Amino acid sequence: MTSSIGNIPVLDIRLFYSNPHHFVDQLCQACHCVGFFLLRHDLPPALAERQLDVTRQFFEKPLSEKMKISYETRASFRGYMKLGMENTAGRTDLREQVEYAVEYDTSRFLKEAASWPAYNRLRAQNPWPDDETETSFRRTTTDFASHVCRIAEILREALCLALGMEGNALDCFFAEPHWALKLVSYPHVADESGKDSFGVGSHTDTNFLTMVLQDDVGGLQVFSQGNWIDVTT
Repeated sequence: MTSSIGNIPVLDIRLFYSNPHHFVDQLCQACHCVGFFLLRHDLPPALAERQLDVTRQFFEKPLSEKMKISYETRASFRGYMKLGMENTAGRTDLREQVEYAVEYDTSRFLKEAASWPAYNRLRAQNPWPDDETETSFRRTTTDFASHVCRIAEILREALCLALGMEGNALDCFFAEPHWALKLVSYPHVADESGKDSFGVGSHTDTNFLTMVLQDDVGGLQVFSQGNWIDVTT
């Protein structure tokens, strides 16, 4: 039987290795009945905590330092985005963030970057802060993204099996690495009435699969069966 926290089922990725059929059954039930699930992952020890730490340290820097990797100077839309630059359904998102994605050999796209097709300009390198220490922002984030992609491949296979397809049925669409990573900070901001404001309003992601790593501050909610559910870990 699937365990749960609140109304959200909890799956354990290690079950896929020992009993994939059972894991797939749990995944199928979670996706059909709730639409979301918590995952006990198998990231290397302390990697998730290290990622949260370096992310927190970056956002604690002065704005002038963060703007050194601003997305505003890059056609690829990668880098730092300051508070209030995005909106959801016309309402300003009260968050700052760093956008990263899979890195490309830009020499392959130099000529195409200013021409058609326009998506070539998105194939770029990530702008990184100046930090060459052993536990650097870049080293940790790159390692974290690699392991999250590994887990995403397992979930993709399990989702295919849950739909009655071969586990590799969608592999052809992911022949080249494709991922996007958003590092986000939600500072406490009150609106004009003095009430707490949303960091980001209700929305639906349009990508294939979204995985969220939340710190112990909380605040994440999901909508299921007509109700908003607090996601606690």
